[in-house]
Amino acid sequence: MFEVWGGLSNGWVPFHVFDKTNQITTSEISVPNLPVASKVGKTSGTKTITLRHGCFGGGTIALPNTDPAARPFSESNSVTIDADTKTNILTLKSKSQFQSKTNRIRAFLRMMTMSTEGNKPVQFDIIRNGTLGSSSFSDVDSNNSVMQIDTTKTAVSGGDSLHPSQLQKTASALHHLPGPLDPAAVTWDPGEQI
Repeated sequence: MFEVWGGLSNGWVPFHVFDKTNQITTSEISVPNLPVASKVGKTSGTKTITLRHGCFGGGTIALPNTDPAARPFSESNSVTIDADTKTNILTLKSKSQFQSKTNRIRAFLRMMTMSTEGNKPVQFDIIRNGTLGSSSFSDVDSNNSVMQIDTTKTAVSGGDSLHPSQLQKTASALHHLPGPLDPAAVTWDPGEQI
């Protein structure tokens, strides 16, 4: 359906509807969040064709988080670590396949809370694609989520360190991370892990 904004008194006014009821049996596009584009073609004649458009956007109009793929979730874990040992607390992985389909959803981290209780300061790192000593991933929700979680206390090495934070020996912090369109956002592609 295509709609135009008719002002506060009229709201969104439909001007064209594609009725594909019971006609589509396969996906029309692989990635449902591609940008909208305009194209005009000329098959005959000598006159110039002009295409003009303002701006447009597409998407679903619904209540927040009604799309299962966009539902946020939270997970927590605590570990006791040895001094000077990089230890995995929690790993989030975006599955390469979801319900027998190729996953094309980029995941992003919205926020992170941390707390410490001990006798030395602690450095927290978000590490993209680090190598885990061992892992045991489980689905967040096998029917509605592409994400998996591992809470195995294990050594971690390599990978890219993002947003390192240091806390004093007894402290806590909440970090709201940049949104998914910000170049500094913590994102990862299918098959990758944080």
